[in-house]
Amino acid sequence: MPAPFVHINKRLADLSLRFPEEQVTVRSDFFPRKPVEHLTDLITQWNRANILRLDDLDMSGADEELPGIVPLVLDANQNYSCKIWAARAIAQEITSRNSDASLDYEVERALMVKQRLSTLLEYQAVNKVLRNPAIMAGSFETLALAEQFDNFSSPASLPVSKLSGICLTIKSQTGGNMPNVCSMSSFTLNAIAASEEFKDRSKYTTLVVGDPASSDGRARILESLIGLQAGAIKLTDAVYNTAKAGLPESLKQFIGSSVCIAYVTPPSIRTYGFGAGFAWNGYSTDPMTIIKVPQFTAGIIPGEEIRAFSVVDFKPYNVKAGYTLDQAVNPATTGGGLLD
Repeated sequence: MPAPFVHINKRLADLSLRFPEEQVTVRSDFFPRKPVEHLTDLITQWNRANILRLDDLDMSGADEELPGIVPLVLDANQNYSCKIWAARAIAQEITSRNSDASLDYEVERALMVKQRLSTLLEYQAVNKVLRNPAIMAGSFETLALAEQFDNFSSPASLPVSKLSGICLTIKSQTGGNMPNVCSMSSFTLNAIAASEEFKDRSKYTTLVVGDPASSDGRARILESLIGLQAGAIKLTDAVYNTAKAGLPESLKQFIGSSVCIAYVTPPSIRTYGFGAGFAWNGYSTDPMTIIKVPQFTAGIIPGEEIRAFSVVDFKPYNVKAGYTLDQAVNPATTGGGLLD
Protein backbone atom coordinates (compact mmCIF):
# COMPACT_ATOMS: atom_id res chain seq x y z
CA MET A 1 0.00 0.00 0.00
CA PRO A 2 1.53 3.37 -0.97
CA ALA A 3 2.36 5.78 1.80
CA PRO A 4 -0.69 7.97 2.63
CA PHE A 5 1.28 11.23 2.64
CA VAL A 6 2.01 11.12 -1.12
CA HIS A 7 -1.60 11.98 -2.04
CA ILE A 8 -4.31 14.26 -0.66
CA ASN A 9 -7.88 13.46 -1.71
CA LYS A 10 -9.56 16.12 -3.83
CA ARG A 11 -12.59 16.34 -6.09
CA LEU A 12 -12.15 15.10 -9.64
CA ALA A 13 -12.42 17.92 -12.16
CA ASP A 14 -13.97 15.73 -14.85
CA LEU A 15 -16.57 13.71 -12.92
CA SER A 16 -19.55 14.54 -10.74
CA LEU A 17 -22.94 12.99 -10.14
CA ARG A 18 -25.86 15.24 -11.03
CA PHE A 19 -29.44 14.57 -12.06
CA PRO A 20 -29.93 15.56 -15.74
CA GLU A 21 -30.78 19.20 -16.31
CA GLU A 22 -33.31 18.34 -19.00
CA GLN A 23 -35.99 15.67 -18.71
CA VAL A 24 -38.49 14.81 -21.45
CA THR A 25 -41.29 17.30 -20.80
CA VAL A 26 -44.58 17.58 -22.66
CA ARG A 27 -46.07 20.96 -21.70
CA SER A 28 -45.05 22.62 -24.96
CA ASP A 29 -46.49 19.70 -26.99
CA PHE A 30 -49.97 20.20 -25.56
CA PHE A 31 -49.73 23.97 -25.10
CA PRO A 32 -47.89 25.62 -28.00
CA ARG A 33 -46.63 29.03 -27.02
CA LYS A 34 -48.83 32.06 -27.76
CA PRO A 35 -47.07 35.39 -27.03
CA VAL A 36 -49.47 38.01 -25.65
CA GLU A 37 -49.09 41.69 -24.78
CA HIS A 38 -51.25 41.67 -21.64
CA LEU A 39 -51.44 39.45 -18.58
CA THR A 40 -55.11 38.75 -19.26
CA ASP A 41 -57.44 39.15 -22.24
CA LEU A 42 -60.40 37.49 -23.96
CA ILE A 43 -60.67 34.69 -26.54
CA THR A 44 -63.46 34.81 -29.11
CA GLN A 45 -65.57 31.67 -29.24
CA TRP A 46 -67.93 30.93 -32.11
CA ASN A 47 -71.00 28.79 -31.45
CA ARG A 48 -70.36 25.31 -32.84
CA ALA A 49 -74.03 24.27 -32.82
CA ASN A 50 -74.88 27.22 -35.04
CA ILE A 51 -72.05 26.40 -37.47
CA LEU A 52 -73.16 22.78 -37.83
CA ARG A 53 -76.93 23.30 -37.78
CA LEU A 54 -78.84 21.54 -40.55
CA ASP A 55 -81.51 23.94 -41.89
CA ASP A 56 -84.13 23.49 -44.60
CA LEU A 57 -82.49 25.38 -47.45
CA ASP A 58 -84.64 23.94 -50.24
CA MET A 59 -85.61 26.83 -52.55
CA SER A 60 -87.17 24.71 -55.32
CA GLY A 61 -90.16 26.47 -56.90
CA ALA A 62 -89.76 29.56 -54.77
CA ASP A 63 -87.77 31.89 -57.00
CA GLU A 64 -89.67 34.92 -55.65
CA GLU A 65 -88.50 34.29 -52.11
CA LEU A 66 -85.23 35.08 -50.42
CA PRO A 67 -82.92 32.35 -49.09
CA GLY A 68 -82.97 31.63 -45.38
CA ILE A 69 -80.79 33.72 -43.10
CA VAL A 70 -77.64 32.15 -41.74
CA PRO A 71 -76.71 34.13 -38.61
CA LEU A 72 -73.34 34.49 -36.93
CA VAL A 73 -73.62 33.43 -33.30
CA LEU A 74 -70.97 33.92 -30.62
CA ASP A 75 -70.65 32.04 -27.36
CA ALA A 76 -69.39 33.74 -24.24
CA ASN A 77 -65.78 34.85 -24.48
CA GLN A 78 -63.16 32.75 -22.76
CA ASN A 79 -60.27 34.41 -21.01
CA TYR A 80 -56.67 33.59 -20.26
CA SER A 81 -54.88 34.87 -17.19
CA CYS A 82 -51.10 34.62 -17.03
CA LYS A 83 -49.49 33.86 -13.69
CA ILE A 84 -46.00 34.86 -12.65
CA TRP A 85 -43.69 32.03 -11.60
CA ALA A 86 -40.17 32.82 -10.41
CA ALA A 87 -37.17 31.50 -8.50
CA ARG A 88 -33.82 32.99 -7.53
CA ALA A 89 -30.38 31.96 -6.39
CA ILE A 90 -28.74 34.51 -4.14
CA ALA A 91 -25.11 35.49 -4.56
CA GLN A 92 -22.80 34.04 -1.94
CA GLU A 93 -19.59 35.66 -3.09
CA ILE A 94 -17.32 34.33 -0.37
CA THR A 95 -18.58 30.78 -0.88
CA SER A 96 -18.37 31.16 -4.65
CA ARG A 97 -14.81 32.45 -4.64
CA ASN A 98 -13.74 29.84 -2.12
CA SER A 99 -15.29 26.91 -4.03
CA ASP A 100 -13.27 24.34 -5.92
CA ALA A 101 -13.04 24.97 -9.64
CA SER A 102 -14.32 21.44 -10.23
CA LEU A 103 -17.71 22.40 -8.75
CA ASP A 104 -18.43 24.97 -11.47
CA TYR A 105 -20.30 26.83 -8.75
CA GLU A 106 -21.60 29.81 -10.77
CA VAL A 107 -22.89 27.66 -13.62
CA GLU A 108 -24.64 25.38 -11.12
CA ARG A 109 -26.42 28.40 -9.60
CA ALA A 110 -28.01 29.18 -12.98
CA LEU A 111 -28.83 25.53 -13.70
CA MET A 112 -30.49 25.13 -10.30
CA VAL A 113 -32.79 28.10 -10.81
CA LYS A 114 -33.71 27.08 -14.35
CA GLN A 115 -34.37 23.45 -13.46
CA ARG A 116 -36.42 24.31 -10.36
CA LEU A 117 -38.67 26.64 -12.38
CA SER A 118 -38.95 24.16 -15.27
CA THR A 119 -40.05 21.47 -12.79
CA LEU A 120 -42.77 23.74 -11.46
CA LEU A 121 -44.01 24.71 -14.93
CA GLU A 122 -44.27 21.07 -15.99
CA TYR A 123 -46.23 20.31 -12.82
CA GLN A 124 -48.61 23.20 -13.47
CA ALA A 125 -49.24 22.18 -17.08
CA VAL A 126 -49.51 18.41 -16.63
CA ASN A 127 -50.73 17.81 -13.08
CA LYS A 128 -52.76 20.96 -12.51
CA VAL A 129 -54.30 21.21 -16.00
CA LEU A 130 -54.09 18.06 -18.14
CA ARG A 131 -54.72 15.75 -15.17
CA ASN A 132 -57.30 18.01 -13.54
CA PRO A 133 -60.84 16.54 -13.86
CA ALA A 134 -62.43 19.96 -13.25
CA ILE A 135 -60.52 21.68 -16.07
CA MET A 136 -60.83 18.68 -18.40
CA ALA A 137 -64.53 18.13 -17.57
CA GLY A 138 -66.24 16.19 -20.32
CA SER A 139 -62.89 14.90 -21.58
CA PHE A 140 -61.64 13.19 -18.44
CA GLU A 141 -62.09 9.58 -17.41
CA THR A 142 -60.76 7.53 -14.53
CA LEU A 143 -60.43 3.99 -15.81
CA ALA A 144 -62.23 1.30 -13.84
CA LEU A 145 -60.09 -1.41 -12.25
CA ALA A 146 -61.41 -4.07 -14.62
CA GLU A 147 -60.38 -1.97 -17.64
CA GLN A 148 -56.92 -0.95 -16.47
CA PHE A 149 -54.27 -1.87 -19.00
CA ASP A 150 -52.22 -3.92 -16.53
CA ASN A 151 -55.19 -6.02 -15.41
CA PHE A 152 -54.17 -8.89 -17.69
CA SER A 153 -56.68 -11.37 -16.26
CA SER A 154 -59.70 -9.15 -17.00
CA PRO A 155 -61.54 -9.58 -20.32
CA ALA A 156 -62.50 -5.88 -20.07
CA SER A 157 -58.87 -4.80 -20.27
CA LEU A 158 -58.64 -3.77 -23.94
CA PRO A 159 -56.07 -0.95 -24.20
CA VAL A 160 -55.91 -0.77 -27.99
CA SER A 161 -59.69 -0.60 -28.36
CA LYS A 162 -59.95 1.97 -25.56
CA LEU A 163 -57.33 4.31 -26.97
CA SER A 164 -58.62 3.88 -30.51
CA GLY A 165 -62.11 4.89 -29.36
CA ILE A 166 -60.73 8.00 -27.66
CA CYS A 167 -58.87 9.00 -30.80
CA LEU A 168 -62.00 8.58 -32.90
CA THR A 169 -64.02 10.62 -30.40
CA ILE A 170 -61.54 13.50 -30.71
CA LYS A 171 -61.62 13.13 -34.49
CA SER A 172 -65.41 13.44 -34.55
CA GLN A 173 -65.26 16.50 -32.27
CA THR A 174 -62.69 18.39 -34.35
CA GLY A 175 -64.00 18.21 -37.89
CA GLY A 176 -62.27 14.95 -38.82
CA ASN A 177 -58.83 15.71 -37.39
CA MET A 178 -57.16 12.81 -35.63
CA PRO A 179 -55.19 13.71 -32.50
CA ASN A 180 -51.54 14.40 -33.17
CA VAL A 181 -50.16 14.44 -29.61
CA CYS A 182 -50.28 11.55 -27.16
CA SER A 183 -48.22 11.22 -24.01
CA MET A 184 -47.82 8.46 -21.46
CA SER A 185 -45.27 6.89 -19.15
CA SER A 186 -43.00 4.10 -20.36
CA PHE A 187 -44.58 1.98 -17.61
CA THR A 188 -47.99 2.46 -19.24
CA LEU A 189 -46.66 1.59 -22.69
CA ASN A 190 -45.00 -1.48 -21.22
CA ALA A 191 -48.36 -2.63 -19.79
CA ILE A 192 -50.12 -2.02 -23.11
CA ALA A 193 -47.45 -3.98 -25.01
CA ALA A 194 -47.83 -6.90 -22.58
CA SER A 195 -51.60 -7.08 -23.05
CA GLU A 196 -53.13 -9.88 -25.06
CA GLU A 197 -55.03 -7.45 -27.28
CA PHE A 198 -51.85 -5.63 -28.28
CA LYS A 199 -50.00 -8.86 -28.95
CA ASP A 200 -52.90 -10.26 -30.96
CA ARG A 201 -53.37 -7.16 -33.10
CA SER A 202 -49.69 -6.50 -33.70
CA LYS A 203 -48.51 -10.02 -34.53
CA TYR A 204 -48.64 -9.33 -38.26
CA THR A 205 -47.50 -5.70 -38.09
CA THR A 206 -44.44 -4.77 -40.11
CA LEU A 207 -42.56 -1.98 -38.38
CA VAL A 208 -40.24 0.44 -40.11
CA VAL A 209 -38.56 2.91 -37.78
CA GLY A 210 -36.53 5.65 -39.42
CA ASP A 211 -34.39 6.31 -36.37
CA PRO A 212 -34.43 3.29 -34.05
CA ALA A 213 -32.13 5.01 -31.56
CA SER A 214 -34.72 7.67 -30.79
CA SER A 215 -37.91 5.62 -31.02
CA ASP A 216 -39.58 2.91 -29.01
CA GLY A 217 -40.82 0.40 -31.57
CA ARG A 218 -43.78 -0.53 -29.38
CA ALA A 219 -44.95 3.10 -29.49
CA ARG A 220 -44.74 3.14 -33.28
CA ILE A 221 -46.79 -0.07 -33.44
CA LEU A 222 -49.38 1.35 -31.04
CA GLU A 223 -49.68 4.48 -33.19
CA SER A 224 -50.50 2.36 -36.21
CA LEU A 225 -53.03 0.28 -34.27
CA ILE A 226 -55.02 3.24 -32.90
CA GLY A 227 -54.77 5.46 -35.99
CA LEU A 228 -52.21 8.05 -34.91
CA GLN A 229 -49.57 9.48 -37.21
CA ALA A 230 -46.00 8.26 -36.74
CA GLY A 231 -44.28 10.09 -33.90
CA ALA A 232 -47.49 11.24 -32.21
CA ILE A 233 -46.78 9.25 -29.05
CA LYS A 234 -44.21 10.89 -26.81
CA LEU A 235 -43.05 8.92 -23.81
CA THR A 236 -42.22 10.93 -20.74
CA ASP A 237 -40.78 9.61 -17.53
CA ALA A 238 -39.94 13.01 -16.03
CA VAL A 239 -40.12 13.03 -12.25
CA TYR A 240 -40.36 15.53 -9.40
CA ASN A 241 -39.78 15.29 -5.67
CA THR A 242 -42.93 15.52 -3.56
CA ALA A 243 -41.05 15.74 -0.24
CA LYS A 244 -40.34 19.01 1.53
CA ALA A 245 -36.77 20.21 2.05
CA GLY A 246 -34.88 18.11 4.57
CA LEU A 247 -37.11 15.05 4.23
CA PRO A 248 -36.26 11.87 2.30
CA GLU A 249 -37.03 12.29 -1.38
CA SER A 250 -40.22 10.84 -2.84
CA LEU A 251 -40.17 10.81 -6.62
CA LYS A 252 -43.33 10.83 -8.74
CA GLN A 253 -43.84 11.09 -12.48
CA PHE A 254 -45.70 14.11 -13.80
CA ILE A 255 -47.77 12.07 -16.29
CA GLY A 256 -48.10 9.21 -13.79
CA SER A 257 -50.80 6.69 -14.62
CA SER A 258 -52.49 8.96 -17.16
CA VAL A 259 -52.61 8.90 -20.93
CA CYS A 260 -53.17 12.36 -22.41
CA ILE A 261 -54.26 12.73 -26.02
CA ALA A 262 -55.05 15.87 -28.02
CA TYR A 263 -55.40 17.46 -31.42
CA VAL A 264 -53.03 20.42 -31.16
CA THR A 265 -52.70 23.25 -33.67
CA PRO A 266 -50.72 26.49 -33.55
CA PRO A 267 -52.82 29.35 -32.16
CA SER A 268 -54.43 31.30 -34.99
CA ILE A 269 -57.44 33.46 -35.81
CA ARG A 270 -59.44 30.32 -36.65
CA THR A 271 -58.36 27.24 -34.76
CA TYR A 272 -60.07 24.23 -33.28
CA GLY A 273 -57.01 22.83 -31.56
CA PHE A 274 -56.74 21.93 -27.90
CA GLY A 275 -55.12 24.95 -26.33
CA ALA A 276 -52.09 27.17 -25.93
CA GLY A 277 -49.51 28.34 -23.47
CA PHE A 278 -50.16 32.06 -23.21
CA ALA A 279 -46.85 33.75 -22.48
CA TRP A 280 -46.65 37.43 -21.58
CA ASN A 281 -44.02 39.17 -23.69
CA GLY A 282 -44.08 42.49 -21.88
CA TYR A 283 -40.51 41.90 -20.68
CA SER A 284 -39.07 39.22 -22.92
CA THR A 285 -40.03 37.02 -25.86
CA ASP A 286 -38.51 33.97 -24.14
CA PRO A 287 -40.85 31.49 -22.43
CA MET A 288 -38.44 31.47 -19.50
CA THR A 289 -36.22 34.45 -18.74
CA ILE A 290 -33.01 34.30 -16.72
CA ILE A 291 -31.47 37.55 -15.51
CA LYS A 292 -28.82 38.74 -13.08
CA VAL A 293 -29.74 41.37 -10.51
CA PRO A 294 -27.29 43.38 -8.34
CA GLN A 295 -27.53 42.25 -4.73
CA PHE A 296 -26.50 44.66 -1.97
CA THR A 297 -28.60 43.56 1.00
CA ALA A 298 -27.35 40.02 1.58
CA GLY A 299 -23.88 38.69 2.14
CA ILE A 300 -20.70 40.54 3.10
CA ILE A 301 -19.49 41.08 -0.46
CA PRO A 302 -22.01 42.49 -2.98
CA GLY A 303 -22.75 40.17 -5.89
CA GLU A 304 -25.41 39.33 -8.44
CA GLU A 305 -28.31 37.01 -7.73
CA ILE A 306 -29.72 34.93 -10.56
CA ARG A 307 -33.45 35.06 -11.20
CA ALA A 308 -35.57 32.93 -13.50
CA PHE A 309 -39.18 33.77 -14.22
CA SER A 310 -42.00 32.87 -16.57
CA VAL A 311 -45.36 34.61 -16.99
CA VAL A 312 -47.69 32.00 -18.49
CA ASP A 313 -51.13 30.41 -18.54
CA PHE A 314 -51.52 26.84 -19.77
CA LYS A 315 -55.03 27.15 -21.23
CA PRO A 316 -57.14 24.40 -22.86
CA TYR A 317 -59.62 26.59 -24.73
CA ASN A 318 -61.13 23.63 -26.59
CA VAL A 319 -61.35 20.68 -24.18
CA LYS A 320 -63.25 18.66 -26.81
CA ALA A 321 -60.01 18.39 -28.77
CA GLY A 322 -58.32 16.55 -25.91
CA TYR A 323 -58.83 13.65 -23.54
CA THR A 324 -57.22 12.46 -20.32
CA LEU A 325 -57.47 8.83 -19.33
CA ASP A 326 -56.42 8.68 -15.69
CA GLN A 327 -55.29 5.52 -13.89
CA ALA A 328 -54.85 3.76 -17.22
CA VAL A 329 -52.69 1.41 -15.15
CA ASN A 330 -52.92 0.60 -11.46
CA PRO A 331 -50.29 2.74 -9.69
CA ALA A 332 -50.35 0.33 -6.76
CA THR A 333 -48.99 -2.52 -8.89
CA THR A 334 -47.24 -0.79 -11.81
CA GLY A 335 -44.39 1.70 -11.82
CA GLY A 336 -42.69 0.77 -8.57
CA GLY A 337 -44.26 3.70 -6.73
CA LEU A 338 -43.17 6.28 -9.30
CA LEU A 339 -46.58 6.91 -10.83
CA ASP A 340 -49.27 8.55 -8.68
